[in-house]
Amino acid sequence: MDDAERSDELFEKSEEEFLDKLSTVLNSAGNNLHKFVEEQPNNYLNSDLDRCLQSVEVATRKLHTNVHLLVDPVMSTKTKETIKMTELQSRYDDLYSKWQSQQRQLESTQAEIFRLKNQIMHQSTFCTSLGAVLCNLLWRASYFTQNVHVWLSGFQNKVGEFLCIVNGSFVSFINTYGDGLPSMNSDEFQFIMGLLGIVTNMSSTPEGREFLITNTNGKDLVQKLVIRISGIPLPSGNSLKRLMLMILYNVSVNQTGLQYLLELRVGEILGKCFEDSVPMELQVRALWFLQSITYDLNDATALKDILKAVPMIKIEKMTENEQDPMAPIAKEILENLEKAKATLNFDVRNSTNIN
Repeated sequence: MDDAERSDELFEKSEEEFLDKLSTVLNSAGNNLHKFVEEQPNNYLNSDLDRCLQSVEVATRKLHTNVHLLVDPVMSTKTKETIKMTELQSRYDDLYSKWQSQQRQLESTQAEIFRLKNQIMHQSTFCTSLGAVLCNLLWRASYFTQNVHVWLSGFQNKVGEFLCIVNGSFVSFINTYGDGLPSMNSDEFQFIMGLLGIVTNMSSTPEGREFLITNTNGKDLVQKLVIRISGIPLPSGNSLKRLMLMILYNVSVNQTGLQYLLELRVGEILGKCFEDSVPMELQVRALWFLQSITYDLNDATALKDILKAVPMIKIEKMTENEQDPMAPIAKEILENLEKAKATLNFDVRNSTNIN
């Protein structure tokens, strides 16, 4: 119930009370007059007419006073309620006007937001396309070691910033698309491929992999590659995973990089690289990586991880066909593992270091 309805109800209630009281007063006055008329003969006889008339006059004045006492409060209440209603109406009109103004402003703001969203979308598309083109050009340029030397000799701060961009972009790309990677020809995919391609070429040089593993952003990127490589979907992520394995292999050639990879328990991720569903090209890359981290291996935890994760039977089968280009690599891996077992006194039965 709003204020207007409560005001009307109050007035109606006051009016009913007023009518009841007025009826009581009028009935009382009528009774007095009736009594007066009945007593007139006696009044004439008693010569008391003046006194009776005075009584009637007094009763009439009293009636007039009582009527005013009843009517004035009701009229005063009605006047106050009317004023209040007028004030409420004025406030309502003001609030409604403000609401209409806010609605118009909201509509204008929504239209501006829609325009800005479209503008940002176009700018984002343009930036992604531009990034894909530039990164692919730099990828080709980084193939020449002299260019990498120039970058690292005079622009190490910028190269560090670049590795931070690669790290953030790579993680954002994987988090955004997950198992549903976009087409390899899309700007997004080409942008990430270009970034990782540059890092691959940079890490192929001694000074490049040294910088990659000693720079904070570079180490963080290597860690992200180790963590994320198992989750890259195949076959849509074949080319992406190939570059990741190449970067990790290049890092493992560096002694500091190898130690960091072993600390990251990299042996745990290699098993999935030798599954039957994995393309042969990726298995070859994984084999080269495995050969690198097992060379002069003296870490019992890493040896345990490798023996547990990598299907050794499959590695042994690779050595049976001497015509297979992977046979020499597989043979060297088995020799490295046997050497590590002997060096570490490794018990294969319970996979523990008994030193």
